[in-house]
Amino acid sequence: MLMKTAIFLVLLLWTGQFSRASEYPLCQPGHVSLPYGGQIAHAVRPGTGPALGLIPGSWGDRGQEPPDRSVMRIPARPNIQLRWIRNASHNLLIEEPVENAKQINRVVSDNTGDLQGWPDPSRMFAVPGIAPGNIRTEFRRLPHLPLEEITVYRGIEHCSGFNMHPYLAHHEGQFYAMWSSNRIRDLQAGQQVLYSTSENGRDWAKPGMVALREEEAGMRYFARGFWQRDGYLIALAAYDEAVRPLFGPGLELRGYRWSGKSESWSEPFLVADDTINNFPPKQLSTGEWMMSRRDHAMEKSMLIGGAESAGKWRRIPIPEPEDGAQLDEPFWWHLPDGSIAAVFRDGSRSRRLYRSFSRDNGRSWTDPLRTNFPDATAKFNVLRLRSGVYAMASNPNPSGKRVPLCLSLSDDGVTFNRMYILRDTPTIYRYSGKDPGYAGYHYPQLLEHEGCLYLIYSENMEDIILLKIRLADLPGY
Repeated sequence: MLMKTAIFLVLLLWTGQFSRASEYPLCQPGHVSLPYGGQIAHAVRPGTGPALGLIPGSWGDRGQEPPDRSVMRIPARPNIQLRWIRNASHNLLIEEPVENAKQINRVVSDNTGDLQGWPDPSRMFAVPGIAPGNIRTEFRRLPHLPLEEITVYRGIEHCSGFNMHPYLAHHEGQFYAMWSSNRIRDLQAGQQVLYSTSENGRDWAKPGMVALREEEAGMRYFARGFWQRDGYLIALAAYDEAVRPLFGPGLELRGYRWSGKSESWSEPFLVADDTINNFPPKQLSTGEWMMSRRDHAMEKSMLIGGAESAGKWRRIPIPEPEDGAQLDEPFWWHLPDGSIAAVFRDGSRSRRLYRSFSRDNGRSWTDPLRTNFPDATAKFNVLRLRSGVYAMASNPNPSGKRVPLCLSLSDDGVTFNRMYILRDTPTIYRYSGKDPGYAGYHYPQLLEHEGCLYLIYSENMEDIILLKIRLADLPGY
C-alpha cells in the first residue's frame, strides 16, 4: 500500500509584515512540480505581495522516512523551513486546513514573534560598512577601545601552566575570580578550580582552591561560575572522570558556598546530576532560575528551577537545528519585551552563531537558526548594561583563530551594530604541551560595576587577564 506523506515547506521571504494564517484565506494556488513527482502550491497573503510563501505538497514514501533536503534539492537556508504532515494526499490545502494553519502559525510565530515582530532571525550582525563574510580582512577598520589591562594570575610551567574557563563576580564589596587550572593542558586528571579575590579589581590575592585536585582517582574539575542566590555567593564546579573527548558518565555540577567569616568555601553539595553548565543561573521573571545544560553525551537543554532548592531543576529540551549543526555552549539573555534569546556556537564550523527564541520564560524554544554573526567557534558572553545597551564579548574571526577579542553593542539585544577591538595582538604559547592553534584570547565574561565594564578572559590558556573599560568611553552608551 502506498502511504503518502505530505511535505510542508514554508519559505519566509521577509518582504512584509506577517499575519496569522487564520486571519486571511489562501489565494488560488499555482501548481508546479516537485522533484521526483508530486505537486506543490504557492500562496501569498492577498494585497501584500510575497510576504509569506507557502509550498505544501505530497511525497509517496511507501512507509519509509521522508527524504532529506538534498534529495529534494531544497537548500539549507535560514529562511526555509520544512514541515511534514503524514497521510495527506495531493489536495493538502483542502483536506487538512486545520493542520495547515497550525503549521503555518508555528513557523510565523517562530520567526516573527507571533505578530510582535522578530526581525529576520539570521540578522544578528549589522555593523555599518563591515561585511560579516569579509570580516577577517576588515578588522583593521574597527576602532580600538581605551582600556586598562590587569593580570589576575600568571601560570607557572609544570605547576599551573594551563588556566582556562575564567569567571568574575562582585559580592559584598569584593571582586571574586575563579578558573580551571592544570599542570600542562586541559582535560587531564588533577584539574582543579582556583579562585582569587580583590577589593579594587586591580590587586589580586594569592589564589586558593575551590575544589582540590583528585589526580589519583582519575577525576577533574571545571570552573563553572559564581551563582549569587539569596544573598549567598556559590562557586559552581563540574566534576567528572578525566576522559576524552569531553565528559565522563559520572558528570555532576557541584556548589560551594562562600563564608565571609571563615573566608573559605563549604563542602560541596549537588546542584544537578549529569550536568555541566555554561554560565551560572540567571533569574527569570517568575522568580525561578535558568541555566543551560550539557550532559555527558553532549545533549543540550535548559534547566529551570533553583528557587525552592538549589538542587531542584526540571529539564527543558532545545530543538535540534534543521540543518544538523552541532551546537554547543548556549548562552541566554532577556530582551526588552520580556522574551528570551539563546545563542549557540556551532561545532560544525560554519563560523557563525546560531540563535533561538522563547516567549514563555524558557519553557519552549524556536528552532535554532544560523545567524550572520561571525564566530571563531569560541565561547562568548552577553551582558545587558544598566543603560539598557547589550554588550557582547566574543572572537568574531571566521578563520577559527581566537584573535581578536571584540566587544559588540546592541540597543535591542537582537542586532549588534557596533563592534570594537579589545585585544588584537598576535600571541604565542609561553609553555609547551597544549593543542596547536589555540593561542589567543579565550572564554570572556563581562561584569558591570561602578561606572566600568570589566572583562575577564584567559590568554593563551596560560594566564587569567582582566580588562577594565570606562563606560563613559563606550560610544553610544
